[in-house]
Amino acid sequence: SNVYLVVSRQAAQARGLDRNLSKVIPIKYANAQRVADTLNQSLFRAPGAAGGAGDPNAQQGGAPGGGGQGVATGRVQVDHHANALIVVGTANDIKLAEKLARSIDKPRQSK
Repeated sequence: SNVYLVVSRQAAQARGLDRNLSKVIPIKYANAQRVADTLNQSLFRAPGAAGGAGDPNAQQGGAPGGGGQGVATGRVQVDHHANALIVVGTANDIKLAEKLARSIDKPRQSK
């Protein structure tokens, strides 16, 4: 069944439901494509990924980053030339993507 929620733009933004946002996140140490793949598969559940939006058994709106249940609203593209992520989604999606990207983008420790 479908549910439609009608709210003002201001209320949508306050709740992180406005999808018209994007942000470029530079990646310094890691491979941006690998970081994007990780975000799309674990956080955003990109269509076509296991348990993704095309999976009828996938849970929508699960706990972000928790137990592999994605928020299912954002998406991550890659700017290969700049080694950067382009995140499109709600303010909350972007905040979560930045946090996870920072935790992944660490310099390698040499032995």
